[in-house]
Amino acid sequence: MNTTTQFPEVDAEGYLVEPFDWNEEIAVELARQENIELTEDHWDVLRFMREYYAEHQVAVDVRHVISIWPQARPRIAHMVFELFPMVM
Repeated sequence: MNTTTQFPEVDAEGYLVEPFDWNEEIAVELARQENIELTEDHWDVLRFMREYYAEHQVAVDVRHVISIWPQARPRIAHMVFELFPMVM
């Protein structure tokens, strides 16, 4: 992440406090903090979720992604939890 860019505020669970602070550079840094290297499959999921947010003004639940996305991207829909593992 660019040293001149200030990282936006996150809550106790690491989620952005202000969703409009999101950009691809922030996504890369958040993924790095979770030891995830973003692939094109990751970006497909992230872009879908951002488009959903822009249209509905609510973050889509990952389970919802799996239920509505199989028609368009069946391979990725079933990989979501592998792409973005739960961190405990």
